[in-house]
Amino acid sequence: MYPINSADDLTQRRRPKWLIRTGFSAGGNMHPFGSTRRRSSATRRSPSSRSTTRSAGRSPGAFHKTFEDNGGQIIQKLWVPLNVQDYAPYLAQVRRDADAVFVLALGRWTLLFAKQYADSGLKDRIPLIAGGTYTDEHVLPQLGDESIGVISAHHYSAALDTPANRRFAPRSRRSTAARPRLLGELLHRRPCRRRGRPRRGRPRRGSRGLHWPRSAPSTSPTRPAVRSRMDPYGNPTQNIYIRKVERVGGKLQNTVIHTYPNVSQFWKYDPRSS
Repeated sequence: MYPINSADDLTQRRRPKWLIRTGFSAGGNMHPFGSTRRRSSATRRSPSSRSTTRSAGRSPGAFHKTFEDNGGQIIQKLWVPLNVQDYAPYLAQVRRDADAVFVLALGRWTLLFAKQYADSGLKDRIPLIAGGTYTDEHVLPQLGDESIGVISAHHYSAALDTPANRRFAPRSRRSTAARPRLLGELLHRRPCRRRGRPRRGRPRRGSRGLHWPRSAPSTSPTRPAVRSRMDPYGNPTQNIYIRKVERVGGKLQNTVIHTYPNVSQFWKYDPRSS
């Protein structure tokens, strides 16, 4: 059972027979995001800034695919080294005729990018959209007004207004002295197996028998209304939330502005072509 690693190949191209991922695939969260942003009248042409890590590279790749399949245009790609200390040379290359900039970053790289994006003058000129880790809850307290308005996609937000999340969030704060965040939510998941046994000789069918319990709407912070289950490749189908950074009660939060229910890691594509 693998809750954290998001590398797509774990449940796609090179999947081990017995591995079940209870977290998320790098590309799966971004498929609906690409569709959403293209259908927004403000986002037709987008450059992207990426990290060079292979598993993380699947995230902008999935965004790229659905964005273009829905009529959008990626006009520029900037590959940024993983150990980057200064984004300024890359931000200077961003085309000013873009409708939006897509960025994938996390942790200290979010803090560095956010400050330099604002200092470059791009913040007031080109909207920023991002992978979900960019505005993860553990980063938000260290960000400022330069990050208000950033739109991202992920399977969790601490601002989810569900009975389960209202219980989970305070417990998370008490146990970690920090905001509830996506990694804590992943470890909170408790999948169980339905009755019956998989057919002999077809070991991966067992993953189809895993689901989130019938009580999931009351126990899982991310599942307010759907009963998710594992797909035949060992990856969960789950809600994907489009979030916007807002300041509420003096604190930044990822306000959910749209929900895609029960999203598979392949979105609307044939798994054999992913």
